[in-house]
Amino acid sequence: MKARKIKNDDFDIKLPKKQAFTIETPPDQLRLHQMMCISATRGTGKMVIGGSWLQSLKRQNCMDRIFIMSPTIESNREMLAPLEILPEDEYHNGEASSIEDIIRKCNEEMDEWEEYQEAMLLYKLLNDPKIDIDRIKPELLLKALEKGYFSKPPESKYGHRPILGLIVDDLQGSNIYNSNPKNPFINLLLRHRHVAKGLGITIVMMVQTYAGSGGVPRIVRQNITSLLLGPQKNVEVIEQIANEVGGQIDKETFMKAYSIGTHNDHPDKPNHNFLLIDFFPKSPEKMFRRNLNTYIY
Repeated sequence: MKARKIKNDDFDIKLPKKQAFTIETPPDQLRLHQMMCISATRGTGKMVIGGSWLQSLKRQNCMDRIFIMSPTIESNREMLAPLEILPEDEYHNGEASSIEDIIRKCNEEMDEWEEYQEAMLLYKLLNDPKIDIDRIKPELLLKALEKGYFSKPPESKYGHRPILGLIVDDLQGSNIYNSNPKNPFINLLLRHRHVAKGLGITIVMMVQTYAGSGGVPRIVRQNITSLLLGPQKNVEVIEQIANEVGGQIDKETFMKAYSIGTHNDHPDKPNHNFLLIDFFPKSPEKMFRRNLNTYIY
C-alpha cells in the first residue's frame, strides 16, 4: 500500500486561530477552561486539593466567580471560605433548576462583559480628537453623559473577561450523573467551553467512584481535561483506569506515575496524596504531578 500527497493546498487541513484553551494562565498552571475530575475514596481530601487548586487560580487572577452544587456545603464551610463563593451561588442539590440557574448567571456575566466592551468603544470615540462628535447618535451621547464617559472610562467588574468555575461534590448516586443525553448536567459538561456565547466555565467534579457501576459516565470520562486520582482501595479500579487512558498513556507509564503520585511518605498517617494527570499539558514533561506542586517525569 502506498501514499501519494495531493498537490493542491485546497485539501490541506487549516487549523483555526482560536485554540480550545483561550484563557492565559501562568507557565505551571493548568490550561483553562478545565473539565476536571477528582476521584478518591472517602476522607482522602478531594475538597482540600480541589479547593487548593481553585485558590491558586484566584491568587493568579485566573478565576473570578465560583458556583457550587453539593449537599454537604455546610460541613465544608472552612475549606470553601477562601473561595469567597456568594450565598446565591450555592446550590444544595443537582436538580435541573440549579443547572439552569447557573447557566443563566453565566449568560448574565457575558452580557455585562459585552455591555462594558460597547461602553469602552463609546468612551474611546468620545475622546478621539479625530472623531466629529456631531456624527455620533444623540442617544449614545445621552448614555455617555449619564454614565460619565466624557470624563472617565467605564470599569469592568473583574478588570478582564469573566472567568467562571463550578464545583460539583457529593452528588454521585443522584440523577446528575445519569448518562441520558437529555440530562442537563451531562449536556453542560460536554459544552462547558461554549456556554454563554463562548464565555465558558471550568467544572470540577469530586467523586468517590470514577469508572464502573455508579461512576462517571464514559462519555464524560472521554472528555475530561485533567484527572486527580487519590488512593484507591481496589487495585482493579486502577487497572481499569489504566486501560481506559491507554490511548494517551501506556499502562506501564501510568502505573509508575500513580505509584509515585499517591505514595504515602508516612504510612502511620492517612494518605492524602494524589496523582494529577493533565491530558492537555503545556509541554510533555508537565503531564503528571504529585499533588499540585511536584512534576513526575
